[in-house]
Amino acid sequence: MQVCSLRRHLSSPQVTIRVLGGLLSAYEATGRSSLLDKAEQLGQRMLFAFHTPHGLPYGTLGLRSRTRYNPSWSRGASTVAEVGTLQLEFRALSRHTGNPAYEAVAQRIMTYLRRLQHGVPSSSTPEGGAWPSDLPRGLYPMFISPETGQWMSQEVTLGARADSLYEYLLKQWILSGRTDQRMRQMYDTSVEAIHARLVRRGGPDRCGNCTYLARWNHRTGEYSHTMDHLACFAPGMLILGAEGTRADADRELAVELMHTCYRMYADSPSGLAPEIAAFGHRTHVVAAEQAKHFLLRPETSESLLILWRLTGDPKYREWGWHIFGAIETHTKVPTGGYVPLKDVTLVPPPQDEGGRMESFFTAETLKYLYLLFGDGSEYPLSEYVFNTEAHPLRIHDEYRYGARWGSLPAEDELAAEAPAVPRPDAATHAAAAAGNRTAEAQLEAADRAADELQDLRGRVELRAALIRQIPTTH
Repeated sequence: MQVCSLRRHLSSPQVTIRVLGGLLSAYEATGRSSLLDKAEQLGQRMLFAFHTPHGLPYGTLGLRSRTRYNPSWSRGASTVAEVGTLQLEFRALSRHTGNPAYEAVAQRIMTYLRRLQHGVPSSSTPEGGAWPSDLPRGLYPMFISPETGQWMSQEVTLGARADSLYEYLLKQWILSGRTDQRMRQMYDTSVEAIHARLVRRGGPDRCGNCTYLARWNHRTGEYSHTMDHLACFAPGMLILGAEGTRADADRELAVELMHTCYRMYADSPSGLAPEIAAFGHRTHVVAAEQAKHFLLRPETSESLLILWRLTGDPKYREWGWHIFGAIETHTKVPTGGYVPLKDVTLVPPPQDEGGRMESFFTAETLKYLYLLFGDGSEYPLSEYVFNTEAHPLRIHDEYRYGARWGSLPAEDELAAEAPAVPRPDAATHAAAAAGNRTAEAQLEAADRAADELQDLRGRVELRAALIRQIPTTH
């Protein structure tokens, strides 16, 4: 396959998570250099998407024509998921190719979002948009302009157009060997705001007191009491990231949301979840009026796997088996393959014969269910990170860059926060010269620390130089 033979126009995040992530994962599993060659070819062709004032990429690319754009209905904005769901793949591409440019463009986005959140401009990230005064830190509106860096919407959700950004805040930290405290802080800030602003509980008059993640307008303060199936990645994310003083609250919320996501299936007449659930019924989770279709999505299966792995509770396997049975019953076609459904509230639910079986069904839905029913030895969560298309990427020591940083800081961050390497005094040198083993060990440790800091500075300076070379227009 030639990379340029892909569809004429493609979604930059989708080709990243599906194609680039798939090539890199397959390369790690097989060692076949041809797969890495294709991944690098694709990565090179995508770099022009980041040629913007703040490094925020456009959402739709023409690789052959080198065109890029966002749809007119978004007023030229990229979705926040499109700018925040590239970092795992581009970091892995840099590691395997030895070319730091890929990680540089992806991390530049995180630097911009972090500084935007705290109102801290820098030479490498010029001041762009402003953080709205009524928007809690850690919640990201659905749309952002790649040219001005300004938010272009007031809606906040963990569903469509925002979901995987939050997931990648956590998974970047995990990929760093759980050492990148800047990413962990961004994730923690987001989860605290999710607890405070997006978590809703139905009480006795709504869905039997279920817990759900509503859509919220930060300007008007109004809620839409619906929840996308896409948001069902959140239970897995929350329990995977549960640690510290908020660990118990995150685990409890993960369990509650997992129950709601399963009820999207169990409360449905067909046993399959709608694209969007509504919470107006007194006792049941029901389908939103305009979103009764089922697209074979994987998010509930993903969270079931993670909760099963981390809790060992057999009910999550049972729930997964019920979902798999409903998929087999209603979506399988005699000629082979599976199709979406038009309306899950009908029995039997009508199949969408003109619909398509998206690649995420085999890459994610079936893979997560297969792993759910396995013995847990395949792809342990302590050794792998699943990208948002369920392609496993191995956690390597090289991703750490030292326990303090996890991944590369910006130049000014390193200058402001890098610890000074202690210099052994004359007495220590004299003792080492006299054969004192403790003094010799102290000198060796100081030399290692100095070498590590110098190596880190070299990497930071190289990345800063690469970023300075990135055009601000295309």
